[in-house]
Amino acid sequence: MSVNLTQKEDQTKTDQRITAGRKLKVIHAIWWIPHYRASIFRQLSNNPNLDFTVVAGDDSEVLSGIHIDSAEEAGKLRGINWRKVPSRHIKGPLFRGWEWQGETVKIVWKEDIDVVIGFCIKSLSSWLIAISCRLKGIPYIDWSIGIMRPERRLKWWIRKTYLKLANAHLLYGSWARDWYASHGFKKEQLFIVHNSLNHAEQVRIRESITADDIKQVREKFGLIGPQDRLLFHSGRLELKKNLPLLFDALKELKNAGRMIKLVIIGGGSEEQRLRNMVKEKGIDDRVIFYGVCYDEAEVGKIISASDLCVVPGVTGLIAMHSFVFGTPILTRDNSAWLHGPEVEIVIEGKTGRFFRDGDLNDLVTKMQEMLYPVPWKEKMAEACKNIIDTQYTPEYQERIIIEAINYCLPPRKRILVPQ
Repeated sequence: MSVNLTQKEDQTKTDQRITAGRKLKVIHAIWWIPHYRASIFRQLSNNPNLDFTVVAGDDSEVLSGIHIDSAEEAGKLRGINWRKVPSRHIKGPLFRGWEWQGETVKIVWKEDIDVVIGFCIKSLSSWLIAISCRLKGIPYIDWSIGIMRPERRLKWWIRKTYLKLANAHLLYGSWARDWYASHGFKKEQLFIVHNSLNHAEQVRIRESITADDIKQVREKFGLIGPQDRLLFHSGRLELKKNLPLLFDALKELKNAGRMIKLVIIGGGSEEQRLRNMVKEKGIDDRVIFYGVCYDEAEVGKIISASDLCVVPGVTGLIAMHSFVFGTPILTRDNSAWLHGPEVEIVIEGKTGRFFRDGDLNDLVTKMQEMLYPVPWKEKMAEACKNIIDTQYTPEYQERIIIEAINYCLPPRKRILVPQ
């Protein structure tokens, strides 16, 4: 799928470009900068062969619950080349909820750009940017989740029409790639870029955490016995997280005499209702509402001290966060097609398990199996960490993105792919 020159040819062309003072100019048009993408944007901004710029809005009109970077955070603190443009959601009856960045369309028409990377079909400006690139002969790459469930008829026809405007596609997972490949797209134009968090910082924290740190965290939550177990869950407290099912499972296990506590990291619109619920179920002594926390060192210690991450609702970035610290996941199956593409790293019996969607008995059974007599974390931790360390890092993403860029360009303009 990748386009590779020999190392010698590649380096020669790279040296020629640098000598000429001409880097490959790439812009990435996105609504705003999600916090979790800061690392890959910094990686690309610092690539010596790229003039990479994120063209994005600031923190206005952001969808509820999304943690984003402001201009100061992205530019001054994170070293990201960011060009701020107005970004807003369309509120009229037509294209309601879509995004609009008119200034980016102008940038594509007026400036000398080598490659444009777009984002999301639900952006009117993305359509116009893609069409403009076609008319100007600029390669256009779509970088998005793509598709998470089968689509048919008009919905798929509209999506496919947009996707066909792109020269290449950066996708989060293999399911979307396989769907595209079976519906008229060339395999060589499909690149699995995955996702990444602040991997280097997380690894640094992971390696600094000691057995005493883990012991202190568990004792802080009241877990001191050899049969005591700790669960964690993190993210926005919303209906789609399906936490009441997990509460019912905790109640069952409490009645069975198991000492299991759950730490919930995050806040949201459902927090008070969930607090009331645990009291009503008589498990308020087993559930800790930790609140919102963006301190990676603090969160890392909690995840490292946990025996299992249980996700009764939608699995997304939480899988990456849990795995980098070696904690496996138990989540519902994807029969309802609700999970994010990150669920692909949950490999049955190797990095986690699935319970039957909505089945309390199956959830309780598998929680017990993964926690007793010995937590499965002991045999799964290395596999969890390895899949993140090798495929879900900014370095991995940078390599895949440059492979996609090179695929779209003639040989004379291709740049060195990081190894």
